[in-house]
Amino acid sequence: MRRKTRLRKWALVVALLLMGLTLFNGHVPTIMAKGGTAKGASANCVGQTSAPLAPCYQSLLVKFSNKFLADIVNVDPTLVRSALKSKQGANRQPSLALLAGSMGYPGDFYALERQELTTVAANYVDQGKVDPLVVKGYNAAVDKPLYDRLIKQLPSISNQNLDQLITGAILATQPVTPGTGQVCNVRPPIYNPPPQVDPASDSTGDLSFHGDHVIDGKANIYLIFWVNSSFLPASPKYMSLVEQFVKDMGQSPLYSNLLQYDDSSAHCPTNAQVAGTFVDTRPFPANVLASQKNPKADPKVVHSVDDQAIRQEIAGVAAQHRWNTQDYHNVFAILPILSENLSCGVHDWLHVGAKGLQKGSPFVYIPYIRSKGQGQPWCDLAQSPNNDHFADDAIYALSYMLMATVAVPYADSWSDANHMDVASKCMSSIPPQINVKTKGNVTWRGHTYIVAEGYDNLRHGCVLEGP
Repeated sequence: MRRKTRLRKWALVVALLLMGLTLFNGHVPTIMAKGGTAKGASANCVGQTSAPLAPCYQSLLVKFSNKFLADIVNVDPTLVRSALKSKQGANRQPSLALLAGSMGYPGDFYALERQELTTVAANYVDQGKVDPLVVKGYNAAVDKPLYDRLIKQLPSISNQNLDQLITGAILATQPVTPGTGQVCNVRPPIYNPPPQVDPASDSTGDLSFHGDHVIDGKANIYLIFWVNSSFLPASPKYMSLVEQFVKDMGQSPLYSNLLQYDDSSAHCPTNAQVAGTFVDTRPFPANVLASQKNPKADPKVVHSVDDQAIRQEIAGVAAQHRWNTQDYHNVFAILPILSENLSCGVHDWLHVGAKGLQKGSPFVYIPYIRSKGQGQPWCDLAQSPNNDHFADDAIYALSYMLMATVAVPYADSWSDANHMDVASKCMSSIPPQINVKTKGNVTWRGHTYIVAEGYDNLRHGCVLEGP
């Protein structure tokens, strides 16, 4: 279990700003008058020439500002909005880009803002995915043509003016309700008897919300099996069992436990589906094979080589099948028939857009665990309910990684004081609640598996069914 290290400076910077740290004091022309409203304003922009379009674009972006914040800021958006508002004045205008620069953002934040606008245009507006709970007052007949016009004129808008459009939109928007940890507008399941609650692996308390996304609603899981049979064949039932498991988990009581982990828009995970499966039989790259065959290879080097190869594989397969790699609802689970001694799996995200600055879809990497059935490492199980140790080990690791990815697709959306998430708080070297007869700990839709537990804030412990 590993996760890429991420900067968590937003919260610190926002706190400093709220205590009075000056963001900047230069005069910037205000595009929207202080206290102005953009409600319904874009309806008056139809047919206008380019000269007076700035207020029209501002009113349009106000509607999308909560989505922009959720996509590019990794803390509670209300804190960012408060920090920006604290810097409003007669001769100064706050800037989201300068806020990012002051906290050490390593890339070109102006490019990130442009990429966000174009990504929303391509993958959110065009496909009819506008969520009325996030994008308030959206009118497709009026706003879609105006958004298209904005994208066409984007190259002619300076970085500073575009940043002020977005910053002004954020300041003019009413915030949505932040994550509360309560079950969303979905009726939770009723259990009789109540779920068994096991102690967490640490004692740092419940999970709390730190902003950013969860995979709300339905998660789309894309399975990529990479099988180079001349190097190492997959076990006979490996692919069919893994695919069956993902279908079952997406409707399971374990997945229902994620209902309590909502995002800044009060949306929560509800279920998951297998949206696509592909078996790639092309040979592995030569450097991957070389590191696999070298018994003295540094595990960290092996992992680095594998990481580069799997990112390229996901990008190639997704392009071939026209799978969207920018939507955070899409999770790419790649399972190459390759072993790795460093971990039982990784969850991370793809980097897309200009210079790779945009967060793409999350992905899960599960290596081919060369099982000895001895219970070591934590994903090498002693039991095999499906009489296929390779598949059962992968399923156990995948249950862990999918829970963690759905609740924390990017940064530490939901975590405790030690940055432990819904899955890592319940990591155990011995899988819990094993049934002696079935050799598994859950049976879903007639199929038995060994799965990891998830943390339940409402019961303050680890469960196989919740909330």
